[in-house]
Amino acid sequence: MKPVHETPALPRLDLNLFRVFEAVWRERNLTRAAEILCVSQPAVSHALTRLRKQLGDPLFVREGNGMRPTAAAARLWPEVQQGLGLLRQALLRAQDFEPARDVAQTDWLLTMPRSLAEPLNAELGNHLLAMPLHLPEVELHLYWHQQRDADPHNNWLRQCVLAAAR
Repeated sequence: MKPVHETPALPRLDLNLFRVFEAVWRERNLTRAAEILCVSQPAVSHALTRLRKQLGDPLFVREGNGMRPTAAAARLWPEVQQGLGLLRQALLRAQDFEPARDVAQTDWLLTMPRSLAEPLNAELGNHLLAMPLHLPEVELHLYWHQQRDADPHNNWLRQCVLAAAR
């Protein structure tokens, strides 16, 4: 790494290069890092070269079919990881919560009795939404196993989903 007095000034440092650093750190492979970043492998290689020049360290060296981080990269990683995480959190907090957008685009929508949801919400700080949600128009298919028709919990859930769909 460059001596402290030669550290690159933040205004001249392309912060996007740290996304490349993160992907290469996690994948230890330029091709897989490129796939994650949705860019070409040469673009990742070029970005890594730019970061190497700015920081004055190779950061990653070839080892077999992958890349091994240098000692300098290992020292940088915790702060880079924390910094990128803080940026992601800030961007998420900057958005207003809109159920139609946020729930429709999430990977998980969990429906449960309020007696379970309220303590879980207190612990995790989740958003509790009243039924029915006003979501964009979607095609809904419900499949229930015949053996579960008599189960009161499944019946309750089915009724909630049907009520929300109406």
